[in-house]
Amino acid sequence: MLGVPSIRMNTFAGKISYLEEQEKKYGLTYGFKPADYNKMLAKIDELLAMPGLKEVWQQRRRKMLEEKIDVTEWIIKVLRV
Repeated sequence: MLGVPSIRMNTFAGKISYLEEQEKKYGLTYGFKPADYNKMLAKIDELLAMPGLKEVWQQRRRKMLEEKIDVTEWIIKVLRV
């Protein structure tokens, strides 16, 4: 959510719904299982070679934030009622 690529490797890859959404819908993160170490390295190389990486990730971040609610703002509204 910081607007930079996130890469993680663990046995939970593919099992945590909000991270799956960040990966599949918004392209902000990538999850790899330990057996996919070489795929992870290939993704890192791909990202490092990507022209305009910072701008691309800022656009993806903005899209995600536009489609989500501000939970803090929502809680404040609920508590004020």
